[in-house]
Amino acid sequence: MEPYRTVLAVLAVLPAAAVDVTPECIGCICVATSGCNLSPGLNASGALGPFGITLPYFEDARIGDEPDFSDETHESCAGDPFCAALTIRKYMERNARDCDGDDRLTCADFARIHRYGAPDCSLTADTSGYWRRFQDCVQIYTSA
Repeated sequence: MEPYRTVLAVLAVLPAAAVDVTPECIGCICVATSGCNLSPGLNASGALGPFGITLPYFEDARIGDEPDFSDETHESCAGDPFCAALTIRKYMERNARDCDGDDRLTCADFARIHRYGAPDCSLTADTSGYWRRFQDCVQIYTSA
């Protein structure tokens, strides 16, 4: 879980967002996506970095609208934990919804949106192990 702690340290300095995606939640999304491997390259679906950020995800987050990130590309941002975490927060601000029908926005909703996209976030069947890894992480870090 050492990479997770590194990501948490980076996230601690992010400004608060309109949608409360906690550092612990983003850390668990990282763990579920790649084991928080800080050096994964491009995968078969075009996803990059420890969070597996695709180009459409990056573009939808509009990270380039942020003054300190206007020069970031998909490739540079997805590989930078700080920029990638901000990308997730910005994406969630634009796409947050209650995926599990409990009338609350929770980390579980954000994890589903991150994995499946907002339109399909009610899905939980996952043969890759993402959902199990996410749930295991959230059990350890209950503030997620």
